[in-house]
Amino acid sequence: MTLTSPVTRPVLGAFVATILATATSQAITTLVGAGVTGDPFLTSPGAAGTSTWNDLNASALPGYGGFPGFGAWPSPISSQGAGDNSASLTKVSGAAYPASGSIYFGGTLLTPNTNGAQLSVNDSTPVSGLTTIVFQIQFGEAMGYDFYNNVEPVLSFTAGAQGGTSVAATYSGVISRFDNGTFDPGTGPEPLYTNTYGFQWDLSGITEPITGFNITFNGVQHSSLYGMKLEQFDQNPGGSLIPEPSFALLGGLGGLLLLRRKK
Repeated sequence: MTLTSPVTRPVLGAFVATILATATSQAITTLVGAGVTGDPFLTSPGAAGTSTWNDLNASALPGYGGFPGFGAWPSPISSQGAGDNSASLTKVSGAAYPASGSIYFGGTLLTPNTNGAQLSVNDSTPVSGLTTIVFQIQFGEAMGYDFYNNVEPVLSFTAGAQGGTSVAATYSGVISRFDNGTFDPGTGPEPLYTNTYGFQWDLSGITEPITGFNITFNGVQHSSLYGMKLEQFDQNPGGSLIPEPSFALLGGLGGLLLLRRKK
């Protein structure tokens, strides 16, 4: 399953400077509105373990490089919430680094939907009896895209002979979005959206204990990762924990189907 975004044409080099200037140094990098920090994530009842990343900036994470961001990270970024699980964020490949107010997907090209970097959220000691994973991520678009090729994150897990790769989410949706500036594709100003996505994987059919997992995704060049939240459950909640979008949000997305059940 893929997510749709407007197709645009290349823009001028000033775009990079505009994106870099939108973020200011701050303790919290997640947003609830344009320039307004806060917690955009939902809290699901019954979670047995939670991990959050909401301080993804250069001040909190020195030594992770600068523009264009091709250097290796010195270590994975551990989850940042009090009492969190052992999950961590790592760069697999490409250009990405903690900038002043987000993890910035760098690079030197100014073509829409250019692969910036692949990141992975990993947990080698998940909760015992893991049955469900909910993953939320807040992404700022670049030239109308955030996930490269609009491809959603995929899950891989280890569970004896039942380990699998590239497992698509059972449920997915856009939880919220807001305008966070504009860009000009050559036909006039278009909004840049900051999107908060939710993904849920049902692993209740795995009969062997899950001993580790990772969630992998690719961001486009010049997009911004503001934060993430990972919840693990040891009981099957039954159905989606990702809510249906509000009528107002549906209207803002032009009727885009936001919540889908995988077959």
